[in-house]
Amino acid sequence: MENENNIVITRTFKAPRSLVFDAWTQPEHIKNWWAPKGFTNTYCTVDLRIGGEFRYCMTNPEGAEFWGKGVYKLIDKPNHIQCTDTFTDKDGNPVAPSHYGMQLDTLSDSLVDVVFEEQNNQTTVTITVTNMIEVGEEREMARQGWNDLFDNLDIVLAEQQ
Repeated sequence: MENENNIVITRTFKAPRSLVFDAWTQPEHIKNWWAPKGFTNTYCTVDLRIGGEFRYCMTNPEGAEFWGKGVYKLIDKPNHIQCTDTFTDKDGNPVAPSHYGMQLDTLSDSLVDVVFEEQNNQTTVTITVTNMIEVGEEREMARQGWNDLFDNLDIVLAEQQ
């Protein structure tokens, strides 16, 4: 359920669940889709285990870098992933959103819950992002960013079919 502190997005992809799960968990795939429209993913590492880190860098057209990381809390291949998500500096140290020009000086991890359900060789992904600190326009930018990621993932999965 969506409220002021979370975002819920559901999208169905014309790809088997195992392929969609791999796209979410393998750096060589993530680099191709984990960045909002106009950005590129210029760095990605994945240590796919409970307590392992997922690190990434999204770079805008002007070359500004936006670093982040997640820590895996749950991995149920190929059904479910849960991890934190937070802004970081290049070295992986948590930073406030204001470090990247956003309004808030609050350090906080969001929790990203991703459920993969397959039916008829299609996979429905439901993502719930909780404990969001973005408000107002920044929250809508976050929602658009996640939708951009899903748009990119749809293209990448279609190319792999």
